[in-house]
Amino acid sequence: MTNDELQVRLQRIYAAVDAVIETNIRKAKPVVRSDENISIFFQDFRGGLSDAEMENMAYSFIHNLANLRDHIRNWMKKNGRNPNQIDTFISTTLPVAIIQDLSNNDKHGYPPRNLGFSGKSPKLVNVNRIMQLNTGTEPGSSVLVTFTPSCKQRVSGSGSATLVITGDILDIRGNVIGNLHIIQNDALNAWEGFLRSLGLLK
Repeated sequence: MTNDELQVRLQRIYAAVDAVIETNIRKAKPVVRSDENISIFFQDFRGGLSDAEMENMAYSFIHNLANLRDHIRNWMKKNGRNPNQIDTFISTTLPVAIIQDLSNNDKHGYPPRNLGFSGKSPKLVNVNRIMQLNTGTEPGSSVLVTFTPSCKQRVSGSGSATLVITGDILDIRGNVIGNLHIIQNDALNAWEGFLRSLGLLK
């Protein structure tokens, strides 16, 4: 893998990240029902996405990130590095190990023969799109989402509101390991750090 090829692959990963994050919350419109006596509305954040579409988006990111393993391993072999270093990195970095296991389990079936890199045999369930509210970094930052009388969403404050594809990650016993959105971001950050240690990223 050349540096140019790495950049292309990273751009694919970042595009997959963008696909699971929607910054325009108005794309998830509430359902409004009204008559002469009452008006009600129901709000979820799927924006018309089916279960299959959300799972496809989630696994697109998972597979793109997990595929780095083989590409970086080949680069290490060609450049006189110890390729076993990458398996050590994965097995000792839990978010990366979980993403690797989710990808392998999706490709080869569940449960796996062993507990995987993570030792937890993780499974992704309850894939959905939710609203995530984040305050800014400045002291006193806040964010508030309200609805106008016509049921349009309105975001106020210095923070942000986004729609994210996420889900629950369970271990082999059905215990919750964590949230997909958080774990995949942690895994991406860890990969970037590893690539910097190899001199492949600045």
